[in-house]
Amino acid sequence: MTELTNIEADYAALAASLGAGPNKSTTTTARFPTLTIMSNEDDAQGNAIKPDPRGKFFLKGSDKLAYATKATFRPLSHHYQWIHFDDEGLANKSRAILTFREEARDMLGGIKCGYPTWEAMQEMEREERKKWRDMQFRQVRGLVTMTGKTASGEEVVYENTPCMLQHRNSNYAGFKNAVYDKVPSGGPPGGWVISDFNVELSSERNVNGSVKWYTFNYKPDFENPLDRTADLVETQKMIREMIDKENEYVDAAYYKCIQAGSIDSQAIAALEEVIDGLDDDLTDAA
Repeated sequence: MTELTNIEADYAALAASLGAGPNKSTTTTARFPTLTIMSNEDDAQGNAIKPDPRGKFFLKGSDKLAYATKATFRPLSHHYQWIHFDDEGLANKSRAILTFREEARDMLGGIKCGYPTWEAMQEMEREERKKWRDMQFRQVRGLVTMTGKTASGEEVVYENTPCMLQHRNSNYAGFKNAVYDKVPSGGPPGGWVISDFNVELSSERNVNGSVKWYTFNYKPDFENPLDRTADLVETQKMIREMIDKENEYVDAAYYKCIQAGSIDSQAIAALEEVIDGLDDDLTDAA
């Protein structure tokens, strides 16, 4: 009984620190493979894959690529991050944050990789807006269970394999709308959290003229809560350590830029806002 109580306490605290808690507002490095939907019929070398893998799930970054028609996902964490890729690869990235109230410092001494305000985005042309939206990610780490086949026909079984959903653009809001915001109230001490439930994943093909793409669909099983085990708590701790290390790396680069005097205008504006707020507090106190 004591062991179970300790697991529950650890579980609730970890869930909050991972952005999986009931209020979802609590305040790299090694990376998990990314669970992705295949959109091409060829592999990276241009070889045709049979049967057609389009619309199937695979783990990008894993040692062996196997394509599965369906997948079950147990979400364990939820974060936002801004990442800028250029023609040469990674150009900049921010801290992974739990809520938009946190400061998403980035590696070049800025905030959110310079991501514009909503008002500024409305003044932009469509292509310019898309360039910025490509930088904003919703990251959900968790465990996937699925059975897939490689291009050679070999069957591969994944059982509670750590992975990450890294969503942007048309996939950005789906998890929040279908799972994150729908977690039922009540439950054990600390309340139900997203990691208490499995989510069945399926893919949907979208067409707009000559443009075709796939989006994730989510079907959470809120009727059958999962066990909170010691192994799961250890996985949660591993995820938290990974994110902490990545954020420490980003912060080190950020403060190095600040010391070198390369802070950007957005970061200055954010700092001025904090200073103005402190001035107001001091005036009220006086």
